[in-house]
Order: sequence, then structure tokens, then C-alpha cells
Amino acid sequence: MDDSQRIALIPGSSWQESLRGTNAIGTALVERTAMTVQGAEHFLDRNHVLGCSAVPIFNAHNQVMGTLDVSTDAKLPQQHTLALVRMSAQMIENRLFTASHAGEYSLHFHSRPEFIGTLWEGIAIFNAEHRLVAINRSGQFQLALAHDHLAGLSFTDLFASLPQQHFQAAQSVIFPLQTSQQARIYARMELRQVHAKEQPAHNSRPTSRTCAASLQMLNTGDSRVAQVISQVERVLDLDIPILIEGETGAGKELFARAIHEASQRSKGPWIAVNCAALPEG
Repeated sequence: MDDSQRIALIPGSSWQESLRGTNAIGTALVERTAMTVQGAEHFLDRNHVLGCSAVPIFNAHNQVMGTLDVSTDAKLPQQHTLALVRMSAQMIENRLFTASHAGEYSLHFHSRPEFIGTLWEGIAIFNAEHRLVAINRSGQFQLALAHDHLAGLSFTDLFASLPQQHFQAAQSVIFPLQTSQQARIYARMELRQVHAKEQPAHNSRPTSRTCAASLQMLNTGDSRVAQVISQVERVLDLDIPILIEGETGAGKELFARAIHEASQRSKGPWIAVNCAALPEG
């Protein structure tokens, strides 16, 4: 406790840069960017024993709401700490965003389909009239939007027209979409839980999961694809892993989902883990 009090790692301590000089928490708030301050880089001598990594947390209006910091012994390795703090801060930021804005639909998008569902996806929330309620900072960056120019925008102001069934069904299918600047992205439309909670409990019925693809749908006549499907069907319900190789955008995840849906495991969850989005550490 004496050591913690000496270096102000106790509740109620102020780490403002104006009071404590250079430090990860206070300097990250001033610079509005991720910051690592090691050992003697701290202004105060008594904080030279610390290695600190801090990341500011923003709301959808680009206002700083706080900072997340990890402080440890300066002698310990720190090469992965900042990456982990960045991910944690982004997770908090996305949670705050989705919890702070009500709307009927949320569009999750990215220029690369494998990044949809990760911490770095763009998220845009729309009301029942397809008007924009809010868009997170990642989405603003991807669409080159300023947060003070978002009021009154509709879906078609941001993107090319979307078939009505995507709004009605709000399936978890990833589909290509064109922005108003003619850039190609990938997106997934979701019906928000806030809408579902408004329904009376006695009216709620379990809904069948909609599938993005089936093996039959993928069998379009190509002899090589037909051969692969034939191979897959022979091992479909065996307890062995299946490796699918191909370039980005070739449809590996779509094919894997179709295999899952055709197997005896189809009633179980489908979980896609994007290894490319995980830091090396």
C-alpha cells in the first residue's frame, strides 16, 4: 500500500499532465492518441519504476470519455501491452456506442469481409425509416465522414440502395455493398435486440436461422467445385477437421458455413474466428 500511495496508483489520484508531467494516462488524454511511457520517460522520479500503456476512449462525437491504462514494473517486457490495451479500449468504445444509441437496424461493414464482426468493423445504426441514428468512429473513417455532418442522412446518402428484404429479414449474411463514393465494401445487416425487446413476451417465437449458403447453391456446374463438394460429402459427419484454402474473397467462409449447415452439427452454433485480426502476441 505504501508503494501504491507513493506512485498514486490508488482510487482518486489525479494523473493530469498539468499536475504530474509526462505520464501515459495524462499525456494520452492531451494528445488524444495511444501512448506508452516507460521508466525514466516519466516526469516524476518516483514514477520511473513504472511502465505504462494508455489508450483514450472516444464516443461517436469524437469526444474523449476516458482512458484505459495498464501500469506495471518497468523492468518487465512490454512489447505486446499497448496492442492489448488498444483492443480492450476499442471493445469498450464499441460497447458504449451500441448501448448509447437506439435504432431498428445496425449495419456492420468493412472493406475486407473477414474484418466484419471484429473490433475494427464500421457500425451504422438506422431507424425504421432507414435514417442514420449514429455511426461509430471506424465507420466514419472508412466512409470519410465528419461527425458534425451526419444529421439527417439516410441510408441512400451513404450507400447504394439495398434490397428491402435485407432490412425486413435482417439476416446475418455478408453481402457486397457500394458506398455513395462508388467504393466497394462488405456488410451485414442485423435487426437490433432493442427492437425485439419491444415485442410482448407471449408473442415471441423461436426463429429458424437463415443460412448464407448451402452446398447445393454453391454447386453451379463447375466441375472442380462439384468434385470438392463430392469430397466434402464423404467426410461431412466424421470427427475430423477440414482445411479450405484459397485467396481472400474466394468464399472460404461461405463454403465452411455451407458444410456446417449440411452436417449433423447444423443445430449447433456457427462460430467464425478471424485469426488475421488477432495480434501476434
